[in-house]
Amino acid sequence: MARSIADLAIELGDPGRMMRARKLHRAGSVGEISVEPLRLLAPVFGESDSYETEIRSDGSGSLAGPAPEFGRILCDCTCPDTGESCKHSLALLLTFAEEVEDQPQLAARFLDEGEQVPDGASPVIQQHAFLSNDRLASFTLEPVTPLSAASSTQLLFDGTDAWPVFHDAIETIGRTSAE
Repeated sequence: MARSIADLAIELGDPGRMMRARKLHRAGSVGEISVEPLRLLAPVFGESDSYETEIRSDGSGSLAGPAPEFGRILCDCTCPDTGESCKHSLALLLTFAEEVEDQPQLAARFLDEGEQVPDGASPVIQQHAFLSNDRLASFTLEPVTPLSAASSTQLLFDGTDAWPVFHDAIETIGRTSAE
């Protein structure tokens, strides 16, 4: 089953960390992301300090198929949290997921598939493949105020986490409201 970057963040984070990660993401606390083959680097600004955060992929991801597959990732951060993934690394993943929506070629770069989108790539990736770095340079970027997200501790009647269920709907509403 293909997993998006945001899905990976949800899988890696416990509800408390995800709530704090979403808060950092919405506050714009993730600095400029350096996207390299199989590696993301960014400073993430916490309440009192800045932490260097790194996400590494094991290389098992692919753009082929109905949706991008990001494989297994490893998180590392200079913060004192010793867990598998801290709020800073989860915030970096959430921010990168948002950037990939606007610049799909970033997913290709991260997955070490170059800047070219392969045949059989997801329709969303193919649709935006014409946006080369040169074309993107002509666009201006403005900060976006993300919508407040449902708490990941809110469960549906069957115990399913509500956030993944409503995530797409919330994003669609946000895009419609912005237009």
